Amino acid sequence: MVSAVAEHSTINEMTTQLVFSDMACDSLCDRFKLLFEILTPEQNEVMTNDMYVLANEYSFNLLFFNYEIFRYGYCNGYSVFERLRHEYTYIMAIIYKVRITGIQYLSQPVIDWLLLYIDDWCLRDGISVAWDVAEELYEMALNRERLEEENEEYVFHWECEDSSLTELDLNKP
Repeated sequence: MVSAVAEHSTINEMTTQLVFSDMACDSLCDRFKLLFEILTPEQNEVMTNDMYVLANEYSFNLLFFNYEIFRYGYCNGYSVFERLRHEYTYIMAIIYKVRITGIQYLSQPVIDWLLLYIDDWCLRDGISVAWDVAEELYEMALNRERLEEENEEYVFHWECEDSSLTELDLNKP
């Protein structure tokens, strides 16, 4: 029990460091740099706490749905600053939830959503934490391809009276 608590607190500390390291990182796009120039330390703390609550309480479906609302501006009545703050918070909540859950335990629809947005977060937005998730997705895809190649060569043998049916290629229709 102690190790689980220690591991969770280590993940929290690691993610907090990652949120704040992106704040000072030159790789962020201009709109998020502007956001962090405007944020006060108290607002930054609220944003970090929101990230933890969203990642722990919301499902991936709700996280991606709400991210799209703030990303594509479907929310009326919010200032540009609030939209950017919410967008960044949802991005970090999704990444944090992926890291807690683990790439190998994600369902295929969640992986599909991640693949849809991960390039934007890495390349367009310059969020360095997203590179870790992108690398894990890439490694998982390589491992899956290797397993598929190994399974293509698998041939099932059995004994029967008719010699034409002694071999069955599982990949043929």
